[in-house]
Amino acid sequence: MIRIHLLQVSALPRILARSKANGFWQEIRENPLSRSPQARSQYPFIIIHERGTAMLDAPAFFVPAATLETQESVYTQFAKWCGIPAPPTDKRVYSIVFSHDGEIWHATVGESMHGTRYSTHKMKGKKVERSQPVNDPALVLAIFPGSPYIVVTNHLIAENVHSRWANPFLAGEPKTITRFANPK
Repeated sequence: MIRIHLLQVSALPRILARSKANGFWQEIRENPLSRSPQARSQYPFIIIHERGTAMLDAPAFFVPAATLETQESVYTQFAKWCGIPAPPTDKRVYSIVFSHDGEIWHATVGESMHGTRYSTHKMKGKKVERSQPVNDPALVLAIFPGSPYIVVTNHLIAENVHSRWANPFLAGEPKTITRFANPK
């Protein structure tokens, strides 16, 4: 049985510290959304289950630029292109947060990828951490679960869309996963 908890993002760091101390959850990972004031206003609540995976309110399944009639076949074609079977509807991924070369990246279906590059410098004998936003213009078309997760973008599919990422690319094991809302 998995316990689901609805939390206010603004209270998340305090609750995480308390939860780690008393072992309430098996494992909790800090959610990157808890750092950003913009994210706090956009997503006032966050759901965390026992394994530490954060879930936001996600939309119903869709494939960007596909019609309702063709989205299943387009999604299946993307899966074949990646060399994997298309996952069932309850396992389809809307968004992930993953690390790559010291950067934290957010890949969300229907959006361009964005993230943060962290670096540590010494200044006057003290360590100072700096963060710098990083972006990629390619639009995320699908994210497939697995080990590793696979992300399909419109790089090399659409004209004039360039990316530093291959298409599709391996995203490793994500820090957070948001699945599409279950169909009713």
